[in-house]
Amino acid sequence: FWGGRSEYVLSGSDDGRIFIWSTQTGDVVQVLETKEEILDVVQGHPHLPILASTGEGGVSLWEPSDGARQGWFSVKPRLDEIKGMNERAHQSVGDRQVLTHSQLRAMMAQQESAESGCTMN
Repeated sequence: FWGGRSEYVLSGSDDGRIFIWSTQTGDVVQVLETKEEILDVVQGHPHLPILASTGEGGVSLWEPSDGARQGWFSVKPRLDEIKGMNERAHQSVGDRQVLTHSQLRAMMAQQESAESGCTMN
């Protein structure tokens, strides 16, 4: 939850977007487009209007724009198109398990460790 009265829910997606949802209406109120392919974590600051997101390329910090920079709010008008693309992508996956890059790397590291006789803590 995010906001002074927990009025928002933040979520990252497999297409590199951050969705901000209203807890009162359940509607998407904002969509942020990142440079990441997959977002692992999205976290809001507890007191300031700042978000942090992390993916394969590192950590990004987000703050409201005064209009001088583009990108903070530019994706919301395409929300229906984005929803459609996400639904089609999930349907094409079917019952298969999808892993993020970090999950796959962790599994490979565990396998290599097991094969070499090392234990991971």
